Amino acid sequence: MGSLIQHSLGFGYFPGIAVLGLLLLRRAKLDTATTLPVIVLATLGFTVGLVLTWPLLFVAAWVGAFKPVLFGVAGWTLTAACLPRLYRELRPVWARTDTVLLLVAALIFAWHGLYRNESIFSGRDQGVYSNHAAHIARTGDLRAAPPYADLFVPENSMLISGAQAGGYFFDATQENIYFQFPPTFAITLAQAFGGGGFLGMFLFNPLLAALNTLLFYEFARRLFASRWAWFATALFSLNLAQIWIARITLSEVITQTWLLGGLILLHQAFTRRQVGLGVLAHALIATCTFVRIDAYLVLLGLCAFDAWSAQQPRSDHSATTCRQLARAGATIGVVLGALAFGYGFLTSPGYYHDFSGRLAAMLGIATAFTVVAWLPLPRRLRESLDALLRAPRLITALSAVLVLLALYAWWIRPHIEPFAQFAESIGWEGRDYRENSLRDLAAYLSPPAIAFMLVGLCLALRRTFVDREWNWAPFLALWAACTLLYLYNPYISTDHIWKIRRFVPVILPGMVLLATLGLQGTVAAVPRPRWRPILASLAGVAIFAWVGWSMYPLGFARLNGEAVAFIQSIKREIPRHALVVATVRKPILGPIQLVEQVQTLRARPEDPVQAERLKQLINLEQSRGRTVMLLSPTPMVANPLRDARRFELVHPNLLRTTEPPPRELKLRRRTAFLSVLGPGGVGIDPHAAEVRLGANPIYGVPESGFAGQEYVDEIPFRWTTGPTARLDVPWAFPSPPQRAFLDIMATSPDGAAVKVTIDEHTAFEAAIPAEGGVLPLDLTDVDWTRSHHEISVHSSTFRPSDFAPESTDHRELGVRLGGIVFSFRPPGAQARMVFGFGRNPYVKSYGLHPIEPIHGEPARWTNGFGHFEIELPPNAIPRQLTVPIAGVPRDGTELEIWWEGHRLQTFQLDHAPDQLELSLPSAPIADHVASLELRSPTFDPNSHDRRELGVMIGQLTITWH
Repeated sequence: MGSLIQHSLGFGYFPGIAVLGLLLLRRAKLDTATTLPVIVLATLGFTVGLVLTWPLLFVAAWVGAFKPVLFGVAGWTLTAACLPRLYRELRPVWARTDTVLLLVAALIFAWHGLYRNESIFSGRDQGVYSNHAAHIARTGDLRAAPPYADLFVPENSMLISGAQAGGYFFDATQENIYFQFPPTFAITLAQAFGGGGFLGMFLFNPLLAALNTLLFYEFARRLFASRWAWFATALFSLNLAQIWIARITLSEVITQTWLLGGLILLHQAFTRRQVGLGVLAHALIATCTFVRIDAYLVLLGLCAFDAWSAQQPRSDHSATTCRQLARAGATIGVVLGALAFGYGFLTSPGYYHDFSGRLAAMLGIATAFTVVAWLPLPRRLRESLDALLRAPRLITALSAVLVLLALYAWWIRPHIEPFAQFAESIGWEGRDYRENSLRDLAAYLSPPAIAFMLVGLCLALRRTFVDREWNWAPFLALWAACTLLYLYNPYISTDHIWKIRRFVPVILPGMVLLATLGLQGTVAAVPRPRWRPILASLAGVAIFAWVGWSMYPLGFARLNGEAVAFIQSIKREIPRHALVVATVRKPILGPIQLVEQVQTLRARPEDPVQAERLKQLINLEQSRGRTVMLLSPTPMVANPLRDARRFELVHPNLLRTTEPPPRELKLRRRTAFLSVLGPGGVGIDPHAAEVRLGANPIYGVPESGFAGQEYVDEIPFRWTTGPTARLDVPWAFPSPPQRAFLDIMATSPDGAAVKVTIDEHTAFEAAIPAEGGVLPLDLTDVDWTRSHHEISVHSSTFRPSDFAPESTDHRELGVRLGGIVFSFRPPGAQARMVFGFGRNPYVKSYGLHPIEPIHGEPARWTNGFGHFEIELPPNAIPRQLTVPIAGVPRDGTELEIWWEGHRLQTFQLDHAPDQLELSLPSAPIADHVASLELRSPTFDPNSHDRRELGVMIGQLTITWH
């Protein structure tokens, strides 16, 4: 209830900024009565308000006092105080267009919200933004504390590189972390987090995408008739690149919002000759440089337009106003660009240092254009330049050059070798696929759209320079500055759909507008009017058929679904003040460190110096009484089914491709295991009654000669590779083992000769058949007082491909090792046994389905008749049986428990989890082998799962005396 109230209060920021933006637009004399639909006016107010208020959010976070609730309360207060007066002044009239636009925006928001990407995993830019935003919202601070409190102590500095999850920098002077990108977008996301938690944060970009649809329609309506504006809006909203970017926490969407809003205001400012509104429009567009460094290309194009506009040889009374508008706009743009340059170095110095030269060059060019706008060029020079640009022959020649360049980019450039490679300074290797940029765009918009775009570009140039229709001029300047660079080289990784993100803020919307103009011009050029709608329909069908084909299946897939719940489930199992040693990959490490603020240590495994220092710190923290836990991608403790809590997330994942559009999805399984480290930072409990070595890596146990981790029914195992596999086991058990077993799950199809040595003492040597077995080890000659024991498994080897010609497995394998099991108490002294999962030499089981994790705990279904044969110690008298129930059918079920062929008790199970406790008959068991049966009716779970299921059980426990 408390969080609901906080989110409700924090949400007030958003209506508040809309009201604030409308107040400013009203003051800037935006003509709203005749030109803007009500819903577009509200969207413009929201856009302007967002630009006005993000500096306040930044300042609060910079001083460590960011409180989403306070900004939300201020927003609600402003809304209540000013909205009635605004309504009276604006007197909005709701028209049918508003209803249609609202419905379209609502559908787009609902669609993107339903399939939102919970992009909280680190490793790529979306994780940097979302992690930063959640951190700001939860801590109120722009920078993050180090993942380990003493990380910046000089002797620990070697661990800094290993602690990095991607996308942030460690500031040793201030002993904190700053993030890769300027925090403008992350701060707005943080306020969205304050207004709705993780859901609010992930719905922020879908909301902006819906608003961008309205803004795009309004801008297109100023260039085309209504039906063509709707055509362009549909193509803008439904192409796969726009769909994907709307659902992920990347900054392209907010850049697009400010850019479209600025273009609308700029159009109206030049149309109405309003200098104040023009300055506001320039501020909106230039503020994009506070979000993205490539927005300096937009600023460059904007200043180029201003220089061109200011030097037009106008002779009417509007000339002075237009020059004032262009000069003031260019000036405010350059000033904001310079401030953004300093802002970037203030907030993300490491990132901006890498691009400082290029940013300074672009800012310098924009400044030069601004100077040109202010220079009083001689009238004759202006008229000569104007005459040159207005010459039809020049525009025709330029159009011909563009057509030839497009043909080259489509047919020739992708096939000319040698292909461009990534620069060594980037850190990537191989081909960068820049040659395919135009074809890549066509994969998302369709080849016909690219052809019409080329026609539209030629028409736009003619209308701008020959016909003096200035409407296209500002857009063309911004679009050309970005397109010329990114068509040459997008400077991004090669995989789609990621590669297309550079084109989304400016280039793709521009392509859509030009394609619409080209189609409109082509249709209008048809001499017979009756053929025009047919041509338009055929072209529209071809374009949207391609767009519809390309959007499936990604347009209807929710990537990273339930990722937040996955991370939070891990966090809930970590004690408050525990230290976590992390070997998981970066995607999971980042949110654990930054969002959940868990103290973590991590070392690069290939660096022995780091590993040794990490071991020292673990010992230090354990000596202080601190719990040290291990978070790993595979179980790394000696008894994984008992001591490692499993977390699993299965979600659709887009397969990377260099050939767009991406159309292949594959289920991705992310797993993490959480366990407590024993003394000395080793994944072995020295007080365990039984340990299993070799089936999985164990933290703190050096090893060699093992293949990768594999599972059967969630039970870990590994193949040995080569003739020998070794384990160097730290030995801290208080007593020597009473017995030991070698669990071989399989060998070569011809069997294998196996030898096990402990400290060079032979504990086992024999030939083992292909099906393996559980075999006793001889421990008589081993000195158990040593602190380390070297355990080796020697075996004959084989290659799977030698026995199956179709196999591609050419590894040299030994045996499939289920583990070397050491038992530290005699069977009669244990008085209890846990069974049901894993290979147990004393228990045989039937009628059970594979193990599956339920809320991190292993569980498995019976098939309606679960049967166990349990070997008990001689003279053992059974006492009690515990049966954990992890799942039952939706309508409940009946469970009968049979012991030694007699029904012991019947239970009516209506809910899970539950735990059944039964007293067993106090009588010796014949032959020491007890029979246990779990009988229940079966059911079919669903149309995809054809298994017959009874009840789901956890690990059973039997006690005796």
